Amino acid sequence: MLTAALISLSPVLTSAMMMIVTLEELVKESEVIAIGHVLARNDASTEGRGDTVLFQPDAVLKGKDLAGRGELPLCNPSGNSEWPDLGKIRGEYLVFLVTKNTCFPLAHGYRAVVRTSNGQAATGAIEGEPKKQSVERFLRTIRLLVKKQG
Repeated sequence: MLTAALISLSPVLTSAMMMIVTLEELVKESEVIAIGHVLARNDASTEGRGDTVLFQPDAVLKGKDLAGRGELPLCNPSGNSEWPDLGKIRGEYLVFLVTKNTCFPLAHGYRAVVRTSNGQAATGAIEGEPKKQSVERFLRTIRLLVKKQG
């Protein structure tokens, strides 16, 4: 009986565990890590699920060759509750991305978008990180992890 109950819960537990991620795991999973801001929504998406959002990186910490120079088209799966609607965010953010066809999806849902404001990064959604920390410290840690994983 107990085994059957645990087996029936396994998809729920797996889904919940997938949303827990450390900074080291997030850096490892991400092909591109950039800090910048959303420019505009592009409603002519070829992804078929929502649209894309243009992101202007101020700095690329990982994947400069993949990011190129200029705007990055971010996939925006707005119908998924585990993913933020990137078309609605304003201000500066650090994003952790993977590559896919014509746009860059987030590497790990909400945890792959970190708001930065007044020199502080809102890192509380990342396992083992404080609720807030200085952007400078956070970027330094990411750069060290990128170099270590090199």
